[in-house]
Amino acid sequence: MNAEFSHEVGLRLVLHSIATTAARYGRHIEPLLSLSIDFYCRLFIRIDTSPKEVKALPTKTSLLYYCHDCQTPHTQAFGRVSERVSAKNGHVNLNYHAPTGPPPGVGEKCGQCGGKYAVSRLQAGSRRRLCGRVLTVFVPVARGQIGGPMWSAPIHDQAFVQSMLDHVGENAKDFATADRITGMLTVAKNEVPNAPFYFTPAKLCSFFHCTSPPIATFASALLNGGFQVSRSHASPGSLKTDASRAYVMDVVREWIKENPVKMDKVKENSPTFRLLQKEQT
Repeated sequence: MNAEFSHEVGLRLVLHSIATTAARYGRHIEPLLSLSIDFYCRLFIRIDTSPKEVKALPTKTSLLYYCHDCQTPHTQAFGRVSERVSAKNGHVNLNYHAPTGPPPGVGEKCGQCGGKYAVSRLQAGSRRRLCGRVLTVFVPVARGQIGGPMWSAPIHDQAFVQSMLDHVGENAKDFATADRITGMLTVAKNEVPNAPFYFTPAKLCSFFHCTSPPIATFASALLNGGFQVSRSHASPGSLKTDASRAYVMDVVREWIKENPVKMDKVKENSPTFRLLQKEQT
């Protein structure tokens, strides 16, 4: 998937592949540490045998709907789980169900910018010669994509990462890159666990054609809204949060009130125009 959070998508695709392979043998996986470093993925995974956990795999698996115009992600889980407490002994029973869909914000158009999720037009592509004639090949240009299936549960175990940090701290002389290892593990340990797909304020503001606030200012706005915020190890200058993308977009709109956009450079009915016209909630 060609999005700014593609490195995390890659990690989750690999985890899903391992999880489904393990499930065929009645086993389930527990990601301990999942890293995207330089040009490769490095995954630390615990595998255990538990048919009950294998049954829960669909609730940890999702499709990803992604808007090309504003890069808003929407996840669609393959299953859902509900709890039922026994009236006799208070024991909690788990029931697994088929999911409902599509997820909020996904339809024929994106709920944020109004971009189409279906094929919107044909674009002239390559030229080919056939029987002495030059033919232009037209290819469909999709404004939205579907990615996955992929792992949608947490990708790190914070207790395990802390144990690695303790080990590196006690044996720093044994590692030539102890400082880099410590920095990478610290960022991974502090990542918001239930917030898939990071974003960068600079990229997000580019969709509004506005200047970007300092990353500390953006993070403070989310924290003051009562949400969790962290950095992502997979991309410099990125943020992860459990706030909805609609709330994140509203933070940008609030920033624009003090840093106006030059509307003469924004085409009417363009994705940027629709983002700017959408009312804050």
